[in-house]
Amino acid sequence: MLRKIIGAVIIIAVLAIAVSFTVRLSPGQPSQNGGVTRTPPPASPLPAVTPTTVPLPAPKPAPTPAPTPGPTPAPVPTQPPPTGSNVAFDLVITGVSGSGLSRTVTARVTNNGNAVAHNVWAKMEVASKGTKIQLSGQDYLRVEIGTLAAGASVNKEVTFNVSLSDGFSIMQNGATANLTLFSDEKTQAFSYDFTA
Repeated sequence: MLRKIIGAVIIIAVLAIAVSFTVRLSPGQPSQNGGVTRTPPPASPLPAVTPTTVPLPAPKPAPTPAPTPGPTPAPVPTQPPPTGSNVAFDLVITGVSGSGLSRTVTARVTNNGNAVAHNVWAKMEVASKGTKIQLSGQDYLRVEIGTLAAGASVNKEVTFNVSLSDGFSIMQNGATANLTLFSDEKTQAFSYDFTA
């Protein structure tokens, strides 16, 4: 209803402005300079309307509905991983080659489990007669493997150097390679003894 009133006021104001600016020419009377004189327009039958602004009432907030009692929702149980879902690694050294103080070790890593292994990497450490051997100047070597699907295998190769004294110790006493596989799901260690 308020919008209709405001609309009517605006229409009346526009009509009043249009009528007050209209100039009518009469067929005229000759003027002294030979032209046509203008006669003022007749008075408007409508009274002059001054537009006014009507303040709109502030909107009333909707009342807050009263809570209705209802059944309490049951908690949703979290789903445990499927029973029997696991990651199980197998690591097989498939080759050792090289000469002098340099060696290349090739290994096959298999996920024998029935779940995907994520962010898999291998840590290789070597010791001879209880003493840690530096591999290319480091305590251990890290080999990135990545994601390993259930039943999948990947071959990895790593080359390293040992010092002259460590090489001599390995030649006399043999060595033990400790290989540990890490993933988001599991950590599994392997150990291999070898002689020079």
